[in-house]
Amino acid sequence: MKMIFRFQPLKTIQAAAFVVDRYGGEMYGEKLAHILYLADRQELLEKGSPLTGDLMANRSIGPVLETVYECILLPRDAPSPLACPQWAAYLRRATEPSLNTFIEIKKDPGNSELSVFDTDVLTAISNTCVGLSPRHMARKMWRLPEWKDPSPNDAVRLEYQDVLKAGGVSPSTIAAYERLNEGIQSVAAIAVTL
Repeated sequence: MKMIFRFQPLKTIQAAAFVVDRYGGEMYGEKLAHILYLADRQELLEKGSPLTGDLMANRSIGPVLETVYECILLPRDAPSPLACPQWAAYLRRATEPSLNTFIEIKKDPGNSELSVFDTDVLTAISNTCVGLSPRHMARKMWRLPEWKDPSPNDAVRLEYQDVLKAGGVSPSTIAAYERLNEGIQSVAAIAVTL
């Protein structure tokens, strides 16, 4: 069964702002996209669920989170995508759209959705990426075992199970994560009908 997670817009915004703040209040959009992907990946490998719940995809710059990628490419002060309507209230481009321009914090979203585990993961990954240019970050991402060149497409969806397999998670652990995910989806479906 395909693993499905609920995208968490506020948690995603808080994670992005947490990382941007660690870089002095502004940073390259491409680097932010990569750090958030790496955080989702690490949490998926360690506990069977990603930090943001965003969809993963392979792009020419490496694996990214789809909604985060769309938000980072927003023109300055443009409305946010429907999947993450609050993004533009808290984060924006310092210059015109390009992955090599800066994202800055417009307003602090707080950190109420982030656990200590989340901030520890974001801190550790951010620390390993200090000093890496977008080009070096892309090279780092291309070395991930789940990355495959999406050409001739712009992007190719990356399934959570593929990331788990590529990350060296055992088949029995993947099966346990799938059962857990299936249970969470069942509870969510019941909650929606109530």
